[in-house]
Amino acid sequence: MNDLGYSRCQADYDVWYRAAAKPDGFEYYEYCLIFVDDILCVSHNPTQIMKTLAKIYELKDDAIIIRDRYLGGNVDKYELPDGTQ
Repeated sequence: MNDLGYSRCQADYDVWYRAAAKPDGFEYYEYCLIFVDDILCVSHNPTQIMKTLAKIYELKDDAIIIRDRYLGGNVDKYELPDGTQ
């Protein structure tokens, strides 16, 4: 993950992050949560990150999908009151 520009979170070594920007220039941080053989990417374009990881690591065929659960917890997109996701 270091080679892809990610830094390991000091509070939780399963969390990796890097600075990113949306096409409109909005700056934010992308996160990859990696625990054993489960990966969750939080990003404007998580599919691209997963495809990059698939070039480096062997992933299951169905690994690049939008998940609704991660490690037993429900996950979903969140929309802010101004419509930002």
